[in-house]
Amino acid sequence: MCEVKVKLGYPATMRVDHVRSGDFIELPSGATIEELMTCCNVKKEHQKYVLTVVNGERRNLSHILQDLDEVKLFLPVGGG
Repeated sequence: MCEVKVKLGYPATMRVDHVRSGDFIELPSGATIEELMTCCNVKKEHQKYVLTVVNGERRNLSHILQDLDEVKLFLPVGGG
């Protein structure tokens, strides 16, 4: 099976397993952002709150990743 390599970035306040922010991770060809987050042990119930950006453009969880994509995960911050 072919694999894609994506660069993953995320804030220090976010818990992500198996990969440091700024490192590359290998995934099966056709993997989605949701599958990437599952692979990194981001809890399913938290995934819907994470803002995802691929190559500078906002994408949803079903977006299929391509080789050498740059994925950034953001946690929305609120306050008042």
